[in-house]
Amino acid sequence: MAKDFVILTSAETYPTFAQQTKATLLAAQVWRHVNSQLTAPAQPNPVTDVSQKEARIFEENEGQALGIILERLDTSNVRLVGDKGPYDAWELLKTTHITKTANCQYQLYQEMANTRQLLNAAIRRL
Repeated sequence: MAKDFVILTSAETYPTFAQQTKATLLAAQVWRHVNSQLTAPAQPNPVTDVSQKEARIFEENEGQALGIILERLDTSNVRLVGDKGPYDAWELLKTTHITKTANCQYQLYQEMANTRQLLNAAIRRL
């Protein structure tokens, strides 16, 4: 089966990566493990079958959410994420790539603000 999603490689691919990955996480019903910092269900003493099942489901959902994120990252972003859980990985990627995008936009704005037309210079059309 061909991969039909964007691999996160840089700040330029982040918006599409985030949109597609969120949609997949929602469809898999594990978005809450990425969107909120969840804690594993408390284990009562003595441990019951129900509590073991809840803990197993929680761990499976965490693993599925993280797997969906990791399969869409290039090698450098996988190293960046390291051994973080799905929530921390998502937040780190968002902070890293949105900040880079904002910095690039600010730099371009500054360059445009400092660009002036010379007296009697014509503006050329491309």
